[in-house]
Amino acid sequence: MVEEELALDAEHTAAGVFVRWRRTFLDRAGLDFGARLDHLKVRSFNRMGFDGNIVAESANPEDPYPISFHVIGEQGPVGEWVDGSTTVLSPKLGARFGLNDRWSLMASSSRGFRSAVGVLGDPDRPPVLAWAQEIGLHYERPGVESHLALFRTDVTNERIQDPITLEIGSSGSSVRQGIEVTFAYQLPIGLPPSGRGTVTRAQLSGQYADAHHDHGDDGSGEPAPEGVEPASGQRVPGIARYLAQLSAAFPLREGIEGRVEWRVTGPCVPVGESGVTTNSFSLLDLGVAFPIRGRFLVDLEVRNVLDKVYPEMRSSGYVNPGAPRSIGLTVHYVSGN
Repeated sequence: MVEEELALDAEHTAAGVFVRWRRTFLDRAGLDFGARLDHLKVRSFNRMGFDGNIVAESANPEDPYPISFHVIGEQGPVGEWVDGSTTVLSPKLGARFGLNDRWSLMASSSRGFRSAVGVLGDPDRPPVLAWAQEIGLHYERPGVESHLALFRTDVTNERIQDPITLEIGSSGSSVRQGIEVTFAYQLPIGLPPSGRGTVTRAQLSGQYADAHHDHGDDGSGEPAPEGVEPASGQRVPGIARYLAQLSAAFPLREGIEGRVEWRVTGPCVPVGESGVTTNSFSLLDLGVAFPIRGRFLVDLEVRNVLDKVYPEMRSSGYVNPGAPRSIGLTVHYVSGN
C-alpha cells in the first residue's frame, strides 16, 4: 500500500469457525440456524512519512532497508509494526412455513461483515457490520416460480472510497430497505423468460465514523472533522433507487435460438456529489445462436442495441461513459463422440 503520505508493509490474517443446525417439522415448517466466529488481525509497518529529512532514531533490525530510509510519519512509530485485531460473531436464523403445496412464507435474519476501506493504514479501524432482515412470500408450481420479499439492512462503521480520487469518506451508519420481486415462467416451447426487480430506499442514519486521514499524529481519532455534521437522512451514495432486469430466450426456427435482455437502472447520488442525482437509463441487448455444419456453434450478440448514452460510473464530478453499441461474435467448436 502506497499513499502520498505513507508507504506501508502490511499483513492481514483471518481465522473463522462456522456451525449450522437445520430441522424440518411435519414436512411443512423448517428452521435453519447458524453462527460464524471470525478473528481478524492486521499488522502495518510504516516506512515513509511526509518529511524525508527527518530520520527515525531506530529501525526494525529484521528490515532489509537501511535506517536512513525510515522517516517519521503521522501514523505511529516508523520502523515498528502496529497491530490491530477484532473478533466478530455473525449469527444467522432462517425459517420457512408452507401454507399449502404452492405458497410458503420465508423469513431470515443474519449478521455479516467486511474489512473497512483503509484498514492497512489504520489497523484499529473496526470492520463494516451489517444486520440483514428479510420476510418473503414464495410461489411455485410446475413451470412457474416467483418470490416477493421485503428487506432491511442496517449498516454500521461504513466507509466509502471514492473511485476517482481514492479518498476515503465516511457514512457512519445507514439503513437500506425495500422490496424485491423475482419470477421465472416456463413457456410451452420450453424456453423460460425470467425477471427481477428491486426498489431500495437507502438513507444515512447515524454518526460520522472517523476516516483514516482524520486521525491525529498520535493515531487518535476525532468524532468528526471540524465543520462536518452527521448526514442523517441523506441518501447513501452509489445506491440506485431501483433496478430491473427482464430476459428471455426463444426459438426462431429449427436449431436457431434468439434471446433478449432489458436492463433498467434507476437514479442514484454519485459518490462525492451529495447534491446531485443521476438520471435513470435502460439498455437493450439482443443475441442469436445457430449451428454451422454440425460442428460449430455461432453466437452473435448486439449489446446496447439502441446506442444509449449512459454513465457506467460517476463520482466527484467525473463521468466514465458506458459502452456504446457493440457487436460480439463467438464461435464454439463442438467435438464429436
